Amino acid sequence: MLFKEKPIAVVFDWDKTLSPHYQQRVVFKKFGVDEKKFWELTHLRTRAHSHYLQNRCIVEHEYLNTMIDYAKRGTFSGLNNAMLTELGKDIECYPGVEEMFKQLKAEGGIELYIVSGGIRALLLGVPFVADTVESIFAADFADYELDDEGRKVPTPTIHSIVTSVVPTDKTRILNEISKGCKHGNFDPNATLNQDIRRIPFKNMIYVGDGVSDIHAFETVRRDGGFAVAVYNPAEPQFDQAEMLRSNGWVDLIGVADYRPNTTIHDWLLQSVRRLKKRIEDEEVKARQEHLEKVRQHAPQYIHAWTKKD
Repeated sequence: MLFKEKPIAVVFDWDKTLSPHYQQRVVFKKFGVDEKKFWELTHLRTRAHSHYLQNRCIVEHEYLNTMIDYAKRGTFSGLNNAMLTELGKDIECYPGVEEMFKQLKAEGGIELYIVSGGIRALLLGVPFVADTVESIFAADFADYELDDEGRKVPTPTIHSIVTSVVPTDKTRILNEISKGCKHGNFDPNATLNQDIRRIPFKNMIYVGDGVSDIHAFETVRRDGGFAVAVYNPAEPQFDQAEMLRSNGWVDLIGVADYRPNTTIHDWLLQSVRRLKKRIEDEEVKARQEHLEKVRQHAPQYIHAWTKKD
């Protein structure tokens, strides 16, 4: 067996899934930037790049360039990774998120992951995340330059994009989680059949909110996992969630409320418990089958007085 443990993974998108707002809002508020104008500029630049390069550009990458541009202009004066993490403390979550994360963690045998097109430094600042989440996959800025020897030379603000997570990246990341690349310290491109992965997709649940999660929904469900789409009834999001359900991308849709006695909370809790029971039953069955094989190959004792037909 490649991995001794066989945990369950519950993987969450962040923006509009766990939070009613885009996480970057706390940065805009800090510097008095008009949120709507920032996103309008980002979408304009995304379209312009796509036109000039005759190649599809992605808004989840381009907004990071816009943030760096604002930092260079002085609009985001002094914005570095440490400030982003400090601002992350002010990110608002939907009702019950913190308590549900802690409850899932306390169940044992369950690992929580965040896969987001947002900014990892921001999410690291969310108070309960460090205590409950196994890994965060999101964008990283460098607030430094590198000299010719690869040594860090600090810069006053964020300087360049080191990593970004666009929608198609979520498929790669989910496979890394499934294979156990971090725990096994091997290349993500290594071929591992589902039955020997640390977390086969049948032991994974993905929770998202929209079209940018379709690749993730499809990846998890294709091999027996589960997908959930949430929506905020205060915004026109139900039609999108219903579209995801009617097209077979998700198993369940529900209001983004994670408190006890709500659809999403209760379904997640019951689902992970059912998965734990199934994993336990599979382990018992595998041991019994192994034991039967050992018994079948026991030696036959032959004595001088054994009668031969």
